Amino acid sequence: MSDETQSELIAIKLDSERRREIDEVKKRMEEFLREQINVTNELKLVVKGQDGLKERFEMGVAKTLKELDHKFDTFMIEWGKKQAEDDHRDVRLNNVEESDKRAHEKYDGINKGILWVAVFGGIGFLAKLLITWKP
Repeated sequence: MSDETQSELIAIKLDSERRREIDEVKKRMEEFLREQINVTNELKLVVKGQDGLKERFEMGVAKTLKELDHKFDTFMIEWGKKQAEDDHRDVRLNNVEESDKRAHEKYDGINKGILWVAVFGGIGFLAKLLITWKP
């Protein structure tokens, strides 16, 4: 074989090896791209699922806040009623205390009056006895 034919054979071998390498790179790139497409699709599914979870979470939070708001409103109404009842009770207690104080003052006044009547009656009776007494 001549050098020229041998060079041609070597060139053909190198060319076929290069094509085989190119084909392998093409196959790898195609597989890589398919995997990327699959990953992209899976990511889209994950994002869609996360959107659903986010919506459910937001609905749950909104429902919880609504219930909490309702409970707080109910508490404030009950607290307001309790405050009104407490204020009314305090007014009644003050009225009772004032009435009790006035009753004690009147009772003390009557007792003092009776005491004075008894003292002056006793003095008058003693004076009458002394005046009418004959030894």
